[in-house]
Amino acid sequence: INLQGKIVAGLKILTISTKGGVGKSTVSMQLVAPYLFEKNGQMPIAYYECDDTNRDINSYGATAIIKRNLVSIGSPMLREELFDIVAQTNSACIDVGGNNTAKMVIDALDESGGLHFIDLVLIPTLDGEQDMLNALDTYKYIKEIRSDIKIIFVLNRVKESAFVYQQFDHFFGDSRGVFTNFLCAKEYLLKEEINSHIDLLESDVIRYSRRFGLTVYEIANLKKEYISEIVQNSDPKVASFKHYMSRGCKKYHHDVLNPSFAKIEEKLRS
Repeated sequence: INLQGKIVAGLKILTISTKGGVGKSTVSMQLVAPYLFEKNGQMPIAYYECDDTNRDINSYGATAIIKRNLVSIGSPMLREELFDIVAQTNSACIDVGGNNTAKMVIDALDESGGLHFIDLVLIPTLDGEQDMLNALDTYKYIKEIRSDIKIIFVLNRVKESAFVYQQFDHFFGDSRGVFTNFLCAKEYLLKEEINSHIDLLESDVIRYSRRFGLTVYEIANLKKEYISEIVQNSDPKVASFKHYMSRGCKKYHHDVLNPSFAKIEEKLRS
């Protein structure tokens, strides 16, 4: 942070959970990468995918906001490679696979001291009980190594913002007073950590943007008008769908991404 209190380039954001299938790559590509891209003067940012089995990022083959790098978890030089990544001066998004991969990366960062170069950790979770248990396991495992590290939980695939407390009662505790709060995140997190969660709403534009090979952020910022294509195109249904995606992505950018960017920035400043 510079003297004016503005966040400058060089941020390292880690997306991680010991649970597979909770949307780590979605959070990394649809949220973290666009945020860092904007902070980097709209220049491509370094993106490190730490997963030897799943290559979810292949879905974003047309994206121009990242420079993709693969990190082999099986490498005997993992500790050194991860340290070199987090110690560099440029901004980087580090997307870590689930299960044992997550703990191997945390352990390697711990052994090298690299965890102290991480500016922010995002822990994605779905609304299931096991998803939350693994998210808490990840949270506690990291906090035991570095208690002052900044962490934000990302509640992924939120169906409706108005009902997020009911959908994610394993995170907030039972707001209806029907069940116990056994093992809910609320019992373990600080008040500011509960309040600073990010809600990533479920939307068709998240799924369909990948079919275009782009992020929602990129489609929302395309300088293109599809109305003329709807009238003139030999296949107006295609043009109509592109128009639908353009409008939907702009709305998602305004309603979901921008508030999420603000929460990341607020956490980084705290």
